[in-house]
Amino acid sequence: MTTDPQRAKDLLFEALERAPEERAAFLDEACGDDDALRARIDELLAAHAGASELIGSDVTRRTPGTPGAAGGSGAAGALFRELGPGDRVGHYVLGELLGEGGFGKVFAAEQEQPVRRRVAFKVVKAGFDSEQVVARFETERQALALMDHPNIAKVYDAGATETGRPFFVMERVDGVAVTTYCEERGLSTGARLELLRTTCLAVQHAHGKGILHRDLKPSNVLVTEVDGAPVPKVIDFGIAKTLDHAELDHGVRTREGTFIGTPLAMSPEQLSGQADVDTRADIYALGVLLYELVCGALPFDADTLRGEDGLTRFRKLVCEVDPPAPSARLRALRDSGEAPRTVSGARIPEELDWIVLRCLEKERDRRYPTAQALADDLRRHLAHEPVEAAPPSRTYRLRKLLRRYRVAATTLGVVLLALVLGVIGTWVGLREAEAARVELDLALQRVTAINDFLTDDLLSAVAPSVAVGAGHDVAMIEVLDAAAARIETAAEPGGRFADAPLVEASIRRTLGDTYSALGRQDDALRHLDRAHALLLEHAGPRDPATLDCLVLRADALHHLGRFEEALTLTDTALGELGAALGPVDPLTLHAVRVHGQTLWRHGDHQQAVDFLRGRLDEAGAALGDPAHRNLLELLTALAIIESERQDLAAAGPRFETVAARRAELHGDEDPRTLSARRHLGSFLRKAGRHEEARDVLEQTLELERRVMGPEHPNTIASMQNLAGALMSLGELERADELFEAVVDYYEREFPDHPAVALAASSLAQLRHRQGRLDDAETLFRLAHETSLRLEGADHPSTLQALGN
Repeated sequence: MTTDPQRAKDLLFEALERAPEERAAFLDEACGDDDALRARIDELLAAHAGASELIGSDVTRRTPGTPGAAGGSGAAGALFRELGPGDRVGHYVLGELLGEGGFGKVFAAEQEQPVRRRVAFKVVKAGFDSEQVVARFETERQALALMDHPNIAKVYDAGATETGRPFFVMERVDGVAVTTYCEERGLSTGARLELLRTTCLAVQHAHGKGILHRDLKPSNVLVTEVDGAPVPKVIDFGIAKTLDHAELDHGVRTREGTFIGTPLAMSPEQLSGQADVDTRADIYALGVLLYELVCGALPFDADTLRGEDGLTRFRKLVCEVDPPAPSARLRALRDSGEAPRTVSGARIPEELDWIVLRCLEKERDRRYPTAQALADDLRRHLAHEPVEAAPPSRTYRLRKLLRRYRVAATTLGVVLLALVLGVIGTWVGLREAEAARVELDLALQRVTAINDFLTDDLLSAVAPSVAVGAGHDVAMIEVLDAAAARIETAAEPGGRFADAPLVEASIRRTLGDTYSALGRQDDALRHLDRAHALLLEHAGPRDPATLDCLVLRADALHHLGRFEEALTLTDTALGELGAALGPVDPLTLHAVRVHGQTLWRHGDHQQAVDFLRGRLDEAGAALGDPAHRNLLELLTALAIIESERQDLAAAGPRFETVAARRAELHGDEDPRTLSARRHLGSFLRKAGRHEEARDVLEQTLELERRVMGPEHPNTIASMQNLAGALMSLGELERADELFEAVVDYYEREFPDHPAVALAASSLAQLRHRQGRLDDAETLFRLAHETSLRLEGADHPSTLQALGN
């Protein structure tokens, strides 16, 4: 596999901008599975290290006043010689080395003219004065020149060495990192907050000049003493970004998808490689610094960064998990005996927790809007005045949880709503029957029992206290698992539902349906089997609730590949439903759809088509409309099967009819309409009408992202279909991006779902077409292993993956 030289060069420069201990984690993330690229960059790093050692050796080193060097002379020797202590550049004599980065060195120096003073001298290393490095160096120098604040290191002079290497001279800050200063002197919490408040004012000055620091951390906030009083100084604007001084950028850009800075102090948007990072990233970094100052620890453990996938794990932690409040973290450290001595006896008030956590919000809009606003709240806190920060409301926390787990939340919410509405409908119906007072009381008891279970056992699992105790937000699948465990206890003799079997059946039916939607078919079947047994005993075999549960059991068995068992159940359900509810009742039509799809998966292809067509004709005649709203799901199921058997002439009009009817009934942005258009786009792709498919799917995907969110399962399905259309049109780069996002989503959210295999196989085919054979093999193996684990060795999907 060949390596892109420009890509290797870009990553080399970005690696050199990081501290040596951070480079391995960065390259693991940036190179991924591209071993050739990683090997090439490692070679370049080794060459750089060797060159630096040679340049800094006695071969080219001269002592002050010596005109030449042993290993070289004249211009050539000077050009590649590294500067060191004792060298003179203009009016400056260099002293000890204070610090060193990938491309530059900072020396203590003495300025001799026009005034004598101690300064810091920063210069580009020999051999690294490339256009990109010089541009970033110039951006830092001019950024410092724009600012004039007593708590920001000043720039005094700038120029170039006789060999053309840029340098600038700045104020020398003889201080220590702010956290070290506070620990060594045992400063109180109030004194620490005052230091940070002063730092915020300096950062606000930089932001007012259009300068974003991007690397605020303890070592870049040094504290020195003036007349015995501590004075913080913000230093090192080496990776600063200019917000409204485009003329200063000199072509310096950070490529989207990469980041620069120190991971431990980075905001979620920086770690995610977003290009539109703004001043609120510095607010987040100030929050990290404030967190460490008040409780002696970081919001997230630095040990997470260790190991091959440390950076990936740390990014996921910062982007998805809320840190504990500083007061809670300090209590934990105190209990374990790990709290720093100077803060071990401190008490962190609730208002200070609010201030810190507002800085660390994942969503930028919920942080302090400016560093000045943060400084003002710190002042209010120190003056015992009410602060602007406030704890997130319960409503906000729940909304945030639901947005994070939108897939499970949507499914669970719809099913729970249907359950509650069903119970309420039963209650209203029974109220109308005055003679059924006993049944009305029973219905009210069911409503109360279900409400208590949802409140005490299910929804209580997402309460903030539970989530904080667990150390993370609670996922909906965890909520379901917890509720499933609790209903087992509640159903035992003496438990809450021991004498309420129909309540237990209703809740188990809900759990089973939700587990099935999330791909957990074994769990689904366990609850549905129990619910059906209870309904058989207490409601009877012909009760609609019993038959509904029977169909859900059949659907779960169908997804598990137990087709004959599923067909036996749907045969029974269809016989009873036809007699009890008629052929066009939605529950009957649901059973028809499951039966037809199971016949198809079982291999009875012609029988499946004939069955579905016959039932559709029968229902259409009874309803007086072959495209009646009750028939649209059945029309879609038949069209999908016809499309799979390459009967495109029959499938096409059905997909078009459903899409048009959905739009007419529900509007263009309704999820049902968007789902119909996604199916239409998939059909167009299969029919070879790739440009039409691309147009339909692009429009659908845009609406789904806005209406349902970027990680709704329907949105992901549209991404997958659009990627297929783009691949057929030869737009491979964009297709690869979409397919990769789909695989990442399924592996992350539903690792035990067959969709992982399908998505991985699609991406593998694309990588194979691109000539990326190692990547393709890895993905084909993932598809095969997933199908083998979930569907067995003889399943068609497993065999196809093995063939690939």
